[in-house]
Amino acid sequence: MSDMNNNDWVCPKCGTLNNSGNFCVECGEPKPAVPVTPAPQAAPVPAPAPSYSQKPKEKPEDEKAATMMCLISVLCMYATPVVTGIVGRLCEALPSQEAAGIVSMVMVSVAGLSWIASIVLMIIVRVKYRQNLFGKILMWVYIGQLILAIIGCIILFVACAAFVDGCNQGSW
Repeated sequence: MSDMNNNDWVCPKCGTLNNSGNFCVECGEPKPAVPVTPAPQAAPVPAPAPSYSQKPKEKPEDEKAATMMCLISVLCMYATPVVTGIVGRLCEALPSQEAAGIVSMVMVSVAGLSWIASIVLMIIVRVKYRQNLFGKILMWVYIGQLILAIIGCIILFVACAAFVDGCNQGSW
């Protein structure tokens, strides 16, 4: 299908489409006796669509680094509170209550910081090594743990409110 009128012609020298006249408006070439039609231009070939089904493979050293970070995260999340609990029990045997209090306070701080470190490590793995399966599972475990903790707090608050209300009414 052509967009040319009856008066339109194509310059044989430069290929410019001229609307009228006997000379090319671009190069001044005279209008040919036999009309020249423009060659159909091939449609541009579209680039292949990106394939989202094929995920880029991580390098073995990346996989190893991500797994190591996940293991450290698990240790910070679950092993540190156990160790701090054991140390806390051992502190009860100390002769000085003041020393036991200081050690206990330090251990609680260490447990809190290790919990924060475990979450930060998991986030780093999920951002830097998106394809790591251990990191994905760990993220969902931590999310489930957070949901259970929130539910537990809500149950605790409701139970405390019911207890206080019962004390105020004298039924306890």
